[in-house]
Amino acid sequence: MIDTAAQRTGWSRWVRGTRGTLSVWDRVVVVGYLVLVLFGITTSSVGSAPLLDDPAARAPGLIVGSPDSIRSDEFVRSTPWISGLMEAGGTSFRTPLTYRDSALVATPLGGPFTTLLYPDTRSVITLGKWLPSQAFAAGWWLPLLLVSLLAPRWFRRFGVGPEISLPLTVITILSPACVWWSWSPVAILEWAFAAAVAAGYAIDEVRKRGVPTWRGWLLTLVSGICLARLALTYQPWSIPLGAAILVPTAVALVQGKARLWPRLGLLVLAMVAAGVSLFSYIREHASTLKVLSNTAYPGERRFAGDLVDPSVLLAGPHLWVSQTTPPLVNTNLSEAATGYTVLGVVALLLVPAIRWRRLNRRVAAPVVASGVTLAALASWCLMSWPLPASHLFPMSLVSPGRLAQVIGLAATLTFGMFLAAWRSTGSRQRFGSAVVVAVTVFFLTAVGGSTFRAAHLPVYRAVYVIGVSLLAAAVLGAAIVTARRSWFLVPVAAMAACVVATVSPWQVGFAGLRHGHAAQSVDALASDPVEDGQNRWVSDDIFTDALLMANAIPSVSGQQWAGPNRDAWEVLDPDDSEELTWNRGATYINFAYGRSGSVPTLELRSTDVIVVTVDPCGPALDRLDVGFVVSRAPLSASCLEQRESFDFGGSRRYVYSRTG
Repeated sequence: MIDTAAQRTGWSRWVRGTRGTLSVWDRVVVVGYLVLVLFGITTSSVGSAPLLDDPAARAPGLIVGSPDSIRSDEFVRSTPWISGLMEAGGTSFRTPLTYRDSALVATPLGGPFTTLLYPDTRSVITLGKWLPSQAFAAGWWLPLLLVSLLAPRWFRRFGVGPEISLPLTVITILSPACVWWSWSPVAILEWAFAAAVAAGYAIDEVRKRGVPTWRGWLLTLVSGICLARLALTYQPWSIPLGAAILVPTAVALVQGKARLWPRLGLLVLAMVAAGVSLFSYIREHASTLKVLSNTAYPGERRFAGDLVDPSVLLAGPHLWVSQTTPPLVNTNLSEAATGYTVLGVVALLLVPAIRWRRLNRRVAAPVVASGVTLAALASWCLMSWPLPASHLFPMSLVSPGRLAQVIGLAATLTFGMFLAAWRSTGSRQRFGSAVVVAVTVFFLTAVGGSTFRAAHLPVYRAVYVIGVSLLAAAVLGAAIVTARRSWFLVPVAAMAACVVATVSPWQVGFAGLRHGHAAQSVDALASDPVEDGQNRWVSDDIFTDALLMANAIPSVSGQQWAGPNRDAWEVLDPDDSEELTWNRGATYINFAYGRSGSVPTLELRSTDVIVVTVDPCGPALDRLDVGFVVSRAPLSASCLEQRESFDFGGSRRYVYSRTG
């Protein structure tokens, strides 16, 4: 089913190695991954100024780039948490205010089925005890490794040659939505591609031999486990991305002259394996699921389709400006990041030019399925749906805004399939199609850039809007005109790379978060608890919380993952009068220090930020086993004895021990 034109170009050797060997593309990807892991290199922003002993100095281990404060969920939340897990080997350092199990929200740990579903997580944590930088890098780059290897194989099933699949794999991975979100969407794509490719190979065994073989059974089991992993990722993204990959795959796998029932049986078996894996995992974390589902945030959120601002849907090429970290209005850099939705429109424009009667049915059916799936997903963020649609499971879990961020990834995949179908049927009307594509891309990209400018970046000059729109139109128009050339999509991939080229730094290890002066100071004090098990800390700063978490120091302030520990919160809120404030998951718990004798007060600063104001000498902190208090300003309470002070993030931190 490979495009015969691709065979003549020589590109096929990049994705098809000789028997028993890896292809050139595979070798480049694998070697690159191993080099990055060996040297412990990532693109984490853990070297951002708020996490350095001296913000004016260069971050330790920084190779190139600037670790800007683009996505705090990465360098303040997830990366310090992983570091702490490596250091402690478990979650013993978590705040007592959060439920004991962090699964379903943070890095999952647990029983045998959790280990079966997350062997990569357990391996990273185990290896991290001795080689933290290398283990962190191995987990960081694993999604990109798998997507780079699997996406071309997935495309191949639909007759998409390497001259299309390889550039589009690059465009998908390097979309702003992936880069600005610290590769989180790629971590979803990896399991969707893995499930689809494994199921495809299992069906191929049936087509060759007429009946399933042991390889087919094993691949089916692998596919089911990957489906379960996909379902357990971030649902507002995994549902649409999974549909974009799995729906055309399923249609392709039931096509053909081979016996239908064995193929259907394997697909059903894969879903059964996924169901059993999910059931077993959820059973191990049943109480956690109950806690999370009963939270005010995010447990009760349900959505119906609605119109999303064009600045989110169409501004992808204009996001190059965010590399300069300008002050955006009404949003932040990661929330503004999207994919290239305009490629879905280009796919639609190619429909009249495709000679559908000349297209192999085994290719045509999944191509149509991909287009229909993309259209259905697009309707969720292009039009207002009736309110009862908020009960339409599982789409009710997908907010239109979150879908708009990643629908460009689905559009890229659909674009590749329609483009291959057009090329394989003669590539007729190239000049006319190129004109239509260029004009449409120009106006849509200009609309996206103009609305982005009006809504979020007034200083973005109109001449840039026009210039970038013209460039996008020229590049895609030229790609259509030169569609018979083997390199025709390379300029498109190059433009995509330029949009994100300087977004992320190249960083070795954890910068100063684990081995800086501040880290050494808190670690030395933590090894000498005050008395009677009072070994927990509390701070009034989220960056100090990240420092404590990265070094596995038990702290009351920090992250509330799946939901609250009600018994602990009742220490601060005895009559549950502020339950709507603290009954939340995926939330920061910040502390502030009040006057002597005051009772604890709670404030919901934002959707996912709880601020607790306490008397540092009050009985509430006694009951929470707090022995150390960290403050950004000197404190003079009678129970506090200053033990240390250090510079961190550009200001002084004062550490006090609490005495009786």
